Amino acid sequence: MGLTTGLTCMTMTASHVALLILLLAVLAWLLAGFVGRRLTAPLAHLAEVTTHLPAKLLRHQAIAWPYSRMTDMEALAGTFRSMVNFLQRNVHESRRTNETLARHAQERTQQLLEANTKLSQEILQHAQTEELLAERTERLEAVQVVTGEITRELDLTVLLQVITRHAVELVRGT
Repeated sequence: MGLTTGLTCMTMTASHVALLILLLAVLAWLLAGFVGRRLTAPLAHLAEVTTHLPAKLLRHQAIAWPYSRMTDMEALAGTFRSMVNFLQRNVHESRRTNETLARHAQERTQQLLEANTKLSQEILQHAQTEELLAERTERLEAVQVVTGEITRELDLTVLLQVITRHAVELVRGT
């Protein structure tokens, strides 16, 4: 009977070892899941916070930065915070610059419109002046022709006919 008892003890010990290994494997799996969640949860939260970050900045949306006891995670979150602050300053500066440029463009456009209107008026005035000058030059040339004929013709009868004829032409021409 002693031999059977020894084999039973060995068999029980082997089953206990198998059970112990199984128990250790389950504990290791649970511990790995717990540690994995502890490691990935801050990363997942940081990823969620930084998703669509430019749009959030433009909407001036508050950002709830994750806190982690892990130094690397906290350093990563700190880097993101620094980047966001830098981006916010740049966005605000860009907006101010765009507003200034838009204002300058509007002012310059108004100045150009005013200059264009003034130039159009001056062009019209010059055209009217040129037309009047051409008309007066034509009349002056007619008077010069009459004066030239008068000096050639000193006979008063002929002179009177020439003056009458030219006066009629001038009246008909204007």
